[in-house]
Amino acid sequence: MLSAFCAQAGHEDDGHGSPRTWLKWQTRVTGGAAYRAMDWMRRLAAHRAVGDALAAGEISGSWARQICDWSDRCPPMCAATRT
Repeated sequence: MLSAFCAQAGHEDDGHGSPRTWLKWQTRVTGGAAYRAMDWMRRLAAHRAVGDALAAGEISGSWARQICDWSDRCPPMCAATRT
């Protein structure tokens, strides 16, 4: 959901300059937590298959992180297999 929100610049409708500041205001999380949410959103965008499996409930968040960690270690020529 955060990806769709960012793609539509939803934070601007509430007068915020970035999705991170909007997250801090709207959800009352710390700056660090908002940063981690944005980082996780970007990471899942780079690993679409992992994001799809996570959204479908086929893997847990901890497994999603582990799979991303493993595939990030692959040589650049393998990058196409991440999606």
